[in-house]
Amino acid sequence: MFEETRIEHEETNEIAEILQGRPVDEELLVEYPGGTIVSGVIDEIRENYDYIGIDEPLYRKREDYILHVHDVIQNGREEIGPGRLLALNSREKPKRIMDSNGNVIWGLHITNIRVTDGERG
Repeated sequence: MFEETRIEHEETNEIAEILQGRPVDEELLVEYPGGTIVSGVIDEIRENYDYIGIDEPLYRKREDYILHVHDVIQNGREEIGPGRLLALNSREKPKRIMDSNGNVIWGLHITNIRVTDGERG
């Protein structure tokens, strides 16, 4: 009855670009904004889509790197346990991704800070 138009737009994912060149069995440390730090390895890569349409269906393609958590190094606000699968992508960004030596290979950066005087008109 209704025909759906679907347009796909592929967007570069900085996390995917960093992880695609890493060894498959490399142990990674992932820190989340709430303070949780986990270790694990990439289990699989999934192709996924974000709906970004306003007037018509429009989707952005992304790659989700799925981390299989082996250990919780530090507990924070996030409740993450061993054995859990976590998506590392442009939507659910961790604070930092580090190699097994603790070297940061990807980090969340603040690119724009807007300061207001707190008054509303």
